[in-house]
Amino acid sequence: MPMPKSGLMLYLFQNENCWGETTELSIPTQSGGKATARFYRAWTQSTFAVVQWYAWLGGGHYDPSVWYWLDQWAQLKRQRVPWIAVSLLIPLDPMKELQTLTPFALNLATEVQSYLEQNVLSQLTSLPETKKEK
Repeated sequence: MPMPKSGLMLYLFQNENCWGETTELSIPTQSGGKATARFYRAWTQSTFAVVQWYAWLGGGHYDPSVWYWLDQWAQLKRQRVPWIAVSLLIPLDPMKELQTLTPFALNLATEVQSYLEQNVLSQLTSLPETKKEK
């Protein structure tokens, strides 16, 4: 019986036994910053190269604590740092080395980060400042 797509995603990211070697990809952003993505092999019935990170305007990182501290700092100024979780699954021949897909994965991740910054993240606003009551 085929596994539903949501079940596939759940299995891929919760079952640590399906992870292979993990490396980092440095994704350039439009503002000159960078997003750091996790790049690894994962499998269920199929094998995938996975690129994973939390994207925000001007950057991103696979470790949610990086966003957390940026957001905490922004909240001191009554703002927020909106983010989007990104997981790209690229089909991979089980016998192929993960690094053979590095250029393609980096190009795809750069396109996704750029699209999100231009069309989604730039449209999200921070928390409005509340007026102090007297």
